[in-house]
Amino acid sequence: MAALLLLFGSYAVAQEITATILGTVTDPSGAVVSGATIIVVNTDQAIVVRRLTTSPSGEYVVPLLPIGHYDVSVEASGFKTSLETGIELSVNDRRAVNFVLQVRGLSDEITVEAEALQVDLQSATAAGLVSGIQVRELAINTRNYSQLVALQPGVSSGLASDQPYVGVSGLNGGVNSVSFSINGARESQNNWTLDGADNVDRGSNKTLL
Repeated sequence: MAALLLLFGSYAVAQEITATILGTVTDPSGAVVSGATIIVVNTDQAIVVRRLTTSPSGEYVVPLLPIGHYDVSVEASGFKTSLETGIELSVNDRRAVNFVLQVRGLSDEITVEAEALQVDLQSATAAGLVSGIQVRELAINTRNYSQLVALQPGVSSGLASDQPYVGVSGLNGGVNSVSFSINGARESQNNWTLDGADNVDRGSNKTLL
């Protein structure tokens, strides 16, 4: 029974398809602001998905958010309302959104526009996301999404990756190896997921299911 529970637990992790927003709220002096109200809005659906307050250490965590676009605002007594817009979340993202609140005047609101290129500061993992537009509009001779990996920086591939086919065997009967080296790592050290689910043939770690 214990072994089964561990197996199901690892499977559930592989199926994770949500994202997290987290951060710290401080004042101009760097002191933390506890009890500040955090409001998270899903702009794709135009609804408030989460409302919470910062901890005594000024921190907040908003887990299990569906992928999409979000605005996050912070309200605290004696401070101006601060708003960050245009936050884009992808599968398994941990997006750090920190706020520095300014002392409130008569009627002030600060709006911070999120940068188009958002860097995940919570992990050292090398990763990339191929957009839906690239998948739909690029001419791919074998219609295999793995060809799009070569678009990411730091990726090199062997000749076998120029025309990968679906399944573990190529048309010539040989092994359909997906030989991408990412940032100098071995070709067998890549972790492939599809919609958040593990999609690697664990026999060789070099072919896709």
